[in-house]
Amino acid sequence: MRIQKWLSELGVLSRRQAEAYIKENRIQVNGVPATIGMLVNSDDDQITIDGKLQRKAEGKPSKVYLAFNKPDFTLVSRTPQNGMETIYDVSSLRKIPFRLNAVGRLDYRTEGLLLLTNDGELIHKLSHPSSGASRVYHVLVSKKLTKEELDLLNSQGLILDGRPVRCEVSSFCRARLGKTVGSWYEVTVFEGRNRLIRRMFEKLERRVVRLVRISYAGVNLPQELKPGAYEALSSEEVARLKRYMQ
Repeated sequence: MRIQKWLSELGVLSRRQAEAYIKENRIQVNGVPATIGMLVNSDDDQITIDGKLQRKAEGKPSKVYLAFNKPDFTLVSRTPQNGMETIYDVSSLRKIPFRLNAVGRLDYRTEGLLLLTNDGELIHKLSHPSSGASRVYHVLVSKKLTKEELDLLNSQGLILDGRPVRCEVSSFCRARLGKTVGSWYEVTVFEGRNRLIRRMFEKLERRVVRLVRISYAGVNLPQELKPGAYEALSSEEVARLKRYMQ
């Protein structure tokens, strides 16, 4: 359906108003400025006016797919614990008028990319152990790994819970963050065991100082996205995720 007609049927704007909004770049589809006559699918496309997500005509929200930059010191939970703030207490998410759930979890002290959606089937597929979806983290540890330890990790020689950990680990340079110092590693894992990254380094007697997820299932954390902010995934990124549903 053409976007002007969809907005008109939604009762938000007349077709003429929709065209004016499009010319003013006030309407976006999947984070990209809409064009007059653009075809949209309200089941998959995320349509915003002045940054506000629009509902389908029957009152149910369209399928929404967001990249959220989870701040440090927040729970991925709807229930606060011991006074700890949850991601749903963050002002940007409080403004969304319908329920979104996270794909997987990040612990209280882990930052970075969290996928949020109301697509229950996609959440189930991506979160299932059989998906093999990659998760990429930047990890700051208190002490540099030895060559033998790196080889151990990359050869699946590290055993947790009686099973080898499939991972790819490489060192890299990253600017200091205030007084925080240490050695940075990029770690890719293909499963979602509880506290997996932290337990990997703990077994090697390394303290994780900072842990940031930068990618999930091929979708990357936007470089300019500030902690606590979100942005809609592009249609290409949504399609990349939906390959896991096939």
